[in-house]
Amino acid sequence: MTEHDAMVKLIDHLRARTRVYRNALAALREAKTRLEAENAALRAERDKYRRQIMIAIDAALNAIDSDAMSESDATIRAAIDAERKEEA
Repeated sequence: MTEHDAMVKLIDHLRARTRVYRNALAALREAKTRLEAENAALRAERDKYRRQIMIAIDAALNAIDSDAMSESDATIRAAIDAERKEEA
């Protein structure tokens, strides 16, 4: 094998390796794009559920507040009625 043949063989080998690396890089880029899209979708879904949970918590807190106000109002009314009865 002449020096020229060895150089040609080396160049062919390097070209083949370059193709392999370029194909691998392209596959990695595609995978990254897919993962980014999936991540965005999961983030949107998480945010949707987070909003639903916050709405449910707010509704529960409002219900508790309104119940507490009703009980407080009833207690105040009972105290006022008791004072009126004592005065009469």
